[in-house]
Amino acid sequence: MKHSILYTFILVFLFPLHVLSQDIDAESQMYIDSLERSLSKATKEERIKIMIELISANGLSKEKSYNYGLLAISMSQEIGNGMLEFKARQDLSLVKANNGQFDEGIKLQFECLEMEIVKGDSLLKAQVYRNVGVYYRNKGNYDIAVTYYQKALKNFEIAEDDKNVAGTLLNIGNIYYFYLSFDKYAKALEYYQQSLDAFEIINDTLGMALSKLNISQVYSQRGEYEKALEYSKGLKEIFYEFRKADFYLQTLNNTAGALIELNDFKNAEKMLREAEQFMNDIQFYGYLSFIYGSYGKLYHRSGLYAQAIEYYQKSIEILEEQDRRSEMADIYKDITDVYSKTGNYKTALDYFKLYSTTRDSIFNAETSKQIQELQTKYETDKKEKEIALLTKTQENQRLIQNALIIGSILVILVAFLMYNRYLIKKRANTKLEEVNNEIMHQRDMILEQKQEITDSIHYASRIQSALLPPREQFAMALPQHFILFKPRDIVSGDFYWMAQKGNLVFVAAADCTGHGVPGAFMSMLGISFLNEIVSKNDIRQANEVLNMLRDNIIASLRQTGKANEAKDGMDISMSVFNYEKMQLQYAGAYNSMYLVRNNELSEYKADKMPIGIHFKGQKPFTNNEIDIQLGDVIYLFSDGYADQFGGDDGRKFMSKRFKELLTEINQKPMDEQRNILDVTNEEWKNDTQQIDDILVMGIRISLPELNKPAEALKD
Repeated sequence: MKHSILYTFILVFLFPLHVLSQDIDAESQMYIDSLERSLSKATKEERIKIMIELISANGLSKEKSYNYGLLAISMSQEIGNGMLEFKARQDLSLVKANNGQFDEGIKLQFECLEMEIVKGDSLLKAQVYRNVGVYYRNKGNYDIAVTYYQKALKNFEIAEDDKNVAGTLLNIGNIYYFYLSFDKYAKALEYYQQSLDAFEIINDTLGMALSKLNISQVYSQRGEYEKALEYSKGLKEIFYEFRKADFYLQTLNNTAGALIELNDFKNAEKMLREAEQFMNDIQFYGYLSFIYGSYGKLYHRSGLYAQAIEYYQKSIEILEEQDRRSEMADIYKDITDVYSKTGNYKTALDYFKLYSTTRDSIFNAETSKQIQELQTKYETDKKEKEIALLTKTQENQRLIQNALIIGSILVILVAFLMYNRYLIKKRANTKLEEVNNEIMHQRDMILEQKQEITDSIHYASRIQSALLPPREQFAMALPQHFILFKPRDIVSGDFYWMAQKGNLVFVAAADCTGHGVPGAFMSMLGISFLNEIVSKNDIRQANEVLNMLRDNIIASLRQTGKANEAKDGMDISMSVFNYEKMQLQYAGAYNSMYLVRNNELSEYKADKMPIGIHFKGQKPFTNNEIDIQLGDVIYLFSDGYADQFGGDDGRKFMSKRFKELLTEINQKPMDEQRNILDVTNEEWKNDTQQIDDILVMGIRISLPELNKPAEALKD
């Protein structure tokens, strides 16, 4: 009963389908409208790319998704662009599958295999086979699903895609463990172990943890509880660090179950208390029925029967609400055993009847469904045969009569159609003129409204620019620097900031939640708070600035950490330069800092928590103190540069390529570095749209003329 939930999360974690949301928020609708408006003025190839984006756009109706998909495929064939045709077929297939049309999704995947661009590309074939495997798994055809996962695995190996090799091995193991009965545990264990070895080769910590969690679970099912505990050791700390709440709770519950079987009741209860506390802390109760069930098993095995009944009943209440009859039956059986051991045979009999009735209802429901399907098929076949026989008998009688009637009707019909066509054409021309006039009127109104909105946003951009530090202020405190600032829209969710106070120079690069107008509001809030924090407080450490900024953001946005609450905030890297001591302080919220010295790049990692509410709580940010030398180059940045899609295969630029570029150009003059970064970004994205705001700041350590602090920041 526990296993199906874990399996779902593993599949989503490794290979998610595009999920079409039913709630169309304003930002999604604006994005769809923007894409659809750009279709009219785009080239044919650009139109195909826009339509591919629209296929799976959040909030688009499935009818529109299908239409855009078919049109994108047709136009890609017209211009002979195989890669665009492949992407269009893939996205349309996923949309079909998400709407339960698995057979149509599979048909589109098989059509991809016939394309010339796919026949010689192992990676593309692997992606197709994997998707077909996922569809057959969701249809319940598990043997066929394994066959296609095996084909995907072979092609991922040929393409040397190690991460997908490891993930595919893990998913084949899941199918054997959860769905196939023949030698299930041995085969599942074999594939889980292979996936663990593969994740170890690429040093994928989370992947290794998932493989170990499944191996631990198999050993528990086989009754090898010592081995189960051995493989679960250290997993909860990894899942906590990676913010995987479901796997964290699954590990605690599985570990508790193994400890119960080994009669280590004290440590088992400790694990369950930890799980219960965690669920209360983050207000996530999806595992509560499992935890209550494990409490019941714990007290049952340790002879505390009253407590066992209490927790079994709590679990039953949740399971009844969710109609999870299979798990209810298991607990009814356990309750029967408890009452038998206490000598209450009447109540034990009552619960045994509940157990028996529930198991029968599960069997009857499945049997009734099968019988109904067979009955429906029989009735349909019977009616089809009766209709066919009756039709054949009447057909001969009507044939001669119909021939005479049809001949007469055709003559009349031709004359009527000719006259009717004349009338329709006349009415259509009149209607077309009316519609044309209305369209022109609506177009003029829309253009006028658009201009008003654009003018307002441009004015907001001037306000935002005025809040950013003047370049002259940067030049006085940091003579050798550059700022590459490229908002995705007119206004930006990224911002840079600088302040000088005494012998300290504070510099920050920040990335707020969202971009465009929502991001710009957050950025102006951040700038205002930073100015206030540094000017009104005797702060000399980078992490203290971030701690106070987080407190202000949480207070101003009234964040409490509730489940459905918006998690607005920002990621930021904060540096404090002290030229007298030749020392640099750095603190970061998700945004790292790079230091290049003698053509060697060192990365100073940020804390994995944002400026805003966080499920880990409000831990203080880490302050890094670094000795600096003349000629060192410091880089602060948001994630927009590395996350930009482009290149020949439409992939992200990635942090590795970004680091290599900075190492290559760090000796060049700062203005030249900025130009190289800008040109590289433009060439990389080519015809691809910019997906996020871009901010990169470079600072070479040199001796500035230390001026007095700005007037607004005096103590």
